[in-house]
Amino acid sequence: MRTALLALVALLAASPARGQQSLSPPPPPPRPAAGLPAPPPPPPAPEPATATPTSPATSPATASPLVAKEKADDGAPVLGVLVDAGFPDGIGASLLYRPAWFARLHGGATYNFMGPGLRAGATLVPFQFFLTPTLSAEYGHTFDADATRVVSIFSKLSPSEKILLRSVGYDYLSVQVGLETGSPRTFAWFTRVGLSWIWPRVNDVQAAAQAQNASITSVSRPKIRLVTPSISTGIYLFVW
Repeated sequence: MRTALLALVALLAASPARGQQSLSPPPPPPRPAAGLPAPPPPPPAPEPATATPTSPATSPATASPLVAKEKADDGAPVLGVLVDAGFPDGIGASLLYRPAWFARLHGGATYNFMGPGLRAGATLVPFQFFLTPTLSAEYGHTFDADATRVVSIFSKLSPSEKILLRSVGYDYLSVQVGLETGSPRTFAWFTRVGLSWIWPRVNDVQAAAQAQNASITSVSRPKIRLVTPSISTGIYLFVW
């Protein structure tokens, strides 16, 4: 009996030690050997992207009006045609050339209901708008032709006047201001008014004088210069 009681006391004393041993934490994992290489460090985080400021010289919002104008005119045609009618050039047709947006050059042929002629001129445009003012200058030459048919429509001619007008020509210089409506880049209609300086050429002065008075033996051709109002109206079209 005493022996069994001692065995029970010994069993109860050993039970707490086993519970404490089972609740202890597991041992840490073994460290790597000293000869093995260390793992590489993690890569650095990428820096946030920053917006590059736009240069004021190349920013479309801050581009100067002149640069914008040049860019707008890059695709504009530079060759065209002009057709007009007026005084003193008559009816004319010319080729147009635009070396710059503010300047136009023209040259072509005319017909003043007596004979053909040639002309050349230039036009300046201060700005381009739906209504555009212009300043033009033109020099023309009409070849000698018979003017009796045209003048006889308005008055009856004497024999000496018919001789005087059977070979007539003139040179002229016109300066005009005008107004255009339409698109100066492609197509527009215009009206111009101004002054013209005209130098007539009358070739049969002596024959006309002798027809009026047979006693006249020698007559020199007079030098005449006229200053008259001038006007022209027409259209132009740039196509190339």
